[in-house]
Amino acid sequence: MGHRGDLTDAQWERLAPLLPVGNGRCGRRRDHRQVMNGVLYRIRTRCAVA
Repeated sequence: MGHRGDLTDAQWERLAPLLPVGNGRCGRRRDHRQVMNGVLYRIRTRCAVA
């Protein structure tokens, strides 16, 4: 389980098919779910982008 405010499993199941799939040519990137939770955190807390 993640932090409070993170995407639930049900929400993630609806969102995951809409995200791009890697082509294997680029290096390992962060998990899409981790990135989405980070974006939502910044929106929720109105955190300034550095």
